[in-house]
Amino acid sequence: FIGDSRGNIAFFNLNRALASGDSQDTARNPDKILSRVHDKEHVTGITILVKSGVVLSVGNDGCMHQSRLDHGDLRKLIRIPIPNVTGLRHVWNVRQPNGDESAVIGGYYGNDFVVFDSILGYEFLRISTGGRQRRQDLFFGFAN
Repeated sequence: FIGDSRGNIAFFNLNRALASGDSQDTARNPDKILSRVHDKEHVTGITILVKSGVVLSVGNDGCMHQSRLDHGDLRKLIRIPIPNVTGLRHVWNVRQPNGDESAVIGGYYGNDFVVFDSILGYEFLRISTGGRQRRQDLFFGFAN
């Protein structure tokens, strides 16, 4: 899955491409496109919940979207607004010890970058960064 600057999510079936003998250097068109999932705003993060097959995406529209690939058809499921966020940047799939999966989101609350569990509301990290317009990089890992 790849998100773009126009709010679209594209799906590329790489297994099918490799099975058909396509070269890695060959330009490919997406197998499916879900248009304007995040309206006309950038898609900034995508992850997949493995157990349910749900595709989670976040973007500059301040929402987390759930989509699913069912029998070759990519469709929108639900849009979840994340209040008070000026820009969502990352979404991680975190597997808990009991096997459940949850979505952890990273985004900006004013000038602070915050990482939190979207279901439980638990805040893992808050760093004053000067805002989302400054160049930054973050590596945040979870032990699965």
